[in-house]
Amino acid sequence: MILLQSPADVMSETYVLDIGTFQNSKTKLYRKEDNALEVVVDKDTTEILDCYLYQEFWVSYSSDGVIQFGKGNEMEDVIIGYQDDKPLPTHAVSIARKRNSGSSADMEFLRSSGIPTNQSIILYYGIM
Repeated sequence: MILLQSPADVMSETYVLDIGTFQNSKTKLYRKEDNALEVVVDKDTTEILDCYLYQEFWVSYSSDGVIQFGKGNEMEDVIIGYQDDKPLPTHAVSIARKRNSGSSADMEFLRSSGIPTNQSIILYYGIM
């Protein structure tokens, strides 16, 4: 799970990217504002995660509200793309696994294209 957050109240305005949810069959992007959580992208991604295979993923956010998530070590294989007409301010990125999911994950940050600002961020990471 990846959270793109505003600095004022970490959970008030947030994008949530949930990878491999619904028993590793879907990837969803949520938008949370004013305590309302809305699914903005719901994509079938059967077997996107493999506990025996280290895979590289990336996520990007820009201040004009473009959020993309993809697989690989470059921004080529786009799995999810979303344009928010009213972008939420994003100044922080969090990565976590769901509690009580019965699984574990090894994650490694490979590189970042810059400091998370309201301009843009591209984060590359691997999951096993």
